[in-house]
Amino acid sequence: MPETLPTTAEPFARNEPSDSPYCAGQQERFDHLAAEWKRETFLLSRISAKVIHLAYQKIIGMGPAAIPFILKDLQDNGPNHWFWALQAITDENPVSQDMTGNIAGMTEAWLEWGRKKGMFHEACDRKDGK
Repeated sequence: MPETLPTTAEPFARNEPSDSPYCAGQQERFDHLAAEWKRETFLLSRISAKVIHLAYQKIIGMGPAAIPFILKDLQDNGPNHWFWALQAITDENPVSQDMTGNIAGMTEAWLEWGRKKGMFHEACDRKDGK
């Protein structure tokens, strides 16, 4: 019987290798949901409409396992409206009041937050314990 993939950030505690079934499943799930979200909300101008999209909500539902994927997407693809998800998952907001509305500045604030927290590792490649 195939192993059931967990839905939490278990690999952080288990130090799963990045080629484990769990990690492959999480990366694939994120990629699929992010592509769906971007495709279906591309023409929407209201941020509130973008963040209530089901695919976006499912990414938030991935919890802490989604953070490295979101940050990598911001780094590789530039500014996008991942801020709501990052704040919902982390309960943090590194964006200062004066940066609000400056998408490039907000992106850089979150990327810097991720660097400080060591979040640029693959979601499951946490052998160093960080």
